[in-house]
Amino acid sequence: MSQVMALEGACFVLVCTQVMSEENFNKNKVQDLEYVQGTGGGFSAIFGPGGEPIATMPSDKEGILYANVDVNDKLRAKQWLDVVGHYSRPDMLSLRVNTHPSKPVFFAEEPEK
Repeated sequence: MSQVMALEGACFVLVCTQVMSEENFNKNKVQDLEYVQGTGGGFSAIFGPGGEPIATMPSDKEGILYANVDVNDKLRAKQWLDVVGHYSRPDMLSLRVNTHPSKPVFFAEEPEK
């Protein structure tokens, strides 16, 4: 998702997550959680304004990720951004806000109002 954000925003994106060591895996008692796949699992990357990965790190390593970036890449990417496209056309896109209070949940026994 971070790669998409870099491309859509024509900006540099830094992303990092933690690495789960064997020691922390056992200490935190996460073995029974479905979403925990085991040790490792970290992810770090730097994406450029075109969505391209500039730097990545192996998922089982802990460290600091560095990259040299050219800030002019952002300017080049912004040239392709459609700032006057369909988002700027009120005849095609509008935002409506309902200021009346509403219930977020309706039960089958209760008639809708």
